[in-house]
Order: sequence, then C-alpha cells, then structure tokens
Amino acid sequence: MKAVKFEELKSLDLRKCKTVGDIVEGMRYCAFGARMLGEVAKTIHEMIASKEIPVLIYDGLDSSPLGLLLQKFVENKWCRRITLPSQYNRPGNGGELVIAVGGFSERYAEAIYTKPGRAIFINPFDMARPGQIKDGYFPDAVFADPRFVMPILYRTLDEWIRGKQAFVEPLISDLASYGGVASQVSKGAGALQVMMRDKNCLRFLTVSGAMTV
Repeated sequence: MKAVKFEELKSLDLRKCKTVGDIVEGMRYCAFGARMLGEVAKTIHEMIASKEIPVLIYDGLDSSPLGLLLQKFVENKWCRRITLPSQYNRPGNGGELVIAVGGFSERYAEAIYTKPGRAIFINPFDMARPGQIKDGYFPDAVFADPRFVMPILYRTLDEWIRGKQAFVEPLISDLASYGGVASQVSKGAGALQVMMRDKNCLRFLTVSGAMTV
C-alpha cells in the first residue's frame, strides 16, 4: 500500500493572492473543504497536462448554467465528453479517469465507484468510493455544491493552462446565475461590500469551526 505523504498546513494569506488561481493554489495547504478544492484542482490540471483527459459524469440539465459550463470543459479539451450515469453503467465503459459532478442514483453507484481507473467526486452529499475518504485525508473529492465549485475550477484551469488571469470580482458576479450556494455566495459578497462602504455600519466577524486560527 502506498504511504500517504503528509504536507504541513499553511495559513492562506489573501494579501499575497492576486487571482483566483493563486487562492486555489493556496487552498492546497489549508484544511478540510479548502484543501479538497485545492487538491482536486491540482489533480485535474495534472490529468490535462499529461493528456489523460477525464470523462464527465453528470445527471443534470444540459441547458442549465452548470450544464453549459461543463460543455465548455469539453470544448476546451479538458474533458473528453459528458455522459449520464445511466450511460456509464452500460457495458464497455471502465478504466478511464472520470469526474462525477453532482449526485447520482444508487442504482448506478456501483458502476461509478468501481469501473473508473480513477474518479473525482464533486457533490454536497458526501458521495464517494467506499473507503476513499478517511479522517483528515480527502483525496479526489470536493463535498460542496458543484454550482459553486465548477465555476471556480474553470477559472483556475483557464489561468493555469492558458495563462488567462481570473480575478475574484468577475467570478463573484458570475456565480449569481448558477443558483444554490453559488448564488448565496454572490449575494453575501454584495451585502458585505455594501456594509464595508457604510461608515455608520458596525461590523462583527465571527469565525468558528475546527482548525480555526
């Protein structure tokens, strides 16, 4: 069994980050959700750089903002194709790299867990291969709303692969159209900006949770 290589956690200093790609790179050395996102971004980037292009498994609407964004992953040749869980369940698939975006029915779970050579899971339901996730170690998974995660990954990859710098303000604005957590983040950022500009607004910052420093 391959030994797990542990890396020291580091504080994310946003003052040193100019772009979305800088922030995501720094997240690799954080804990929990931030580390999940940072490591998955690095893994997908390495797949593309090595020409091991993954397949997207997605059970959502093609015409939704997320569905249209995933089509851009294919157009950019970052992913080979988009397939439904039911299609991936058919004979003939197996051994490839896959990115499972969003939830999927339990009737297709065994195929998605066992057939790929390697699988990345992006969903808010803690759906991943049995035994894949261990205490303090979250390889190949981001347990968050893909409507929030995928726009960040898209801009990060666009920056790392094409050199097109992605800045936070346009990203926050764009998130509003995706719904779910993405829209909530966009609205929250807008409210915070209004508060920061109001000299008469008294602001409190409450930070809680494991690994808070």
